[in-house]
Amino acid sequence: MTSALFVVSEEGYWAEECIEPLSTLESEGVDVTVATPSGSQPVVDERSLEP
Repeated sequence: MTSALFVVSEEGYWAEECIEPLSTLESEGVDVTVATPSGSQPVVDERSLEP
């Protein structure tokens, strides 16, 4: 199985810019691991969740 490391900012990532590529990779059967540079929990930018 193909695997990928997906690195996002722990200081606030834009939801759409993260969800779209993750969904595409996972739909193609890629085993995705999400991580941050510091190893702490990633935090979504709340503004990116508004319509």
